[in-house]
Amino acid sequence: MAKTTIKSRSVDVGVVESATLADDLTHVEIKARLNSGMEKLLHKDTVFWVVKPQIGREGISGLGTLLSGVYIELQPGAKGSKNG
Repeated sequence: MAKTTIKSRSVDVGVVESATLADDLTHVEIKARLNSGMEKLLHKDTVFWVVKPQIGREGISGLGTLLSGVYIELQPGAKGSKNG
């Protein structure tokens, strides 16, 4: 997953620098670098997820990643919930 693109609304906003399995094996820890000025997207309730091709009850999604590769989508949180 290293060097995977981070996007917000189809715009490149950063890149994954590394991904490691946590010591307790319960989750993955991601280190990422956001492009200059993109820190304004980060709030306590900002959400990230991996976009990849999927087929489910809701239909097919993420087909564009067959050509571009998987990426991480960033959904900015509420502006009033800044990280402390």
